[in-house]
Amino acid sequence: MHNATRKEDYPIRQNFSQRQIDMLLAGGLIAWLNERSANPARDRD
Repeated sequence: MHNATRKEDYPIRQNFSQRQIDMLLAGGLIAWLNERSANPARDRD
């Protein structure tokens, strides 16, 4: 992570599951559920 105001960098790590990453990228749980219901075949891995 980079703080542009202070010009400092901070190392970060995440331990999200693929499902949690997908939810974040969709914009949240409701958006992710709407996306899944619109395209159910995509989520059947």
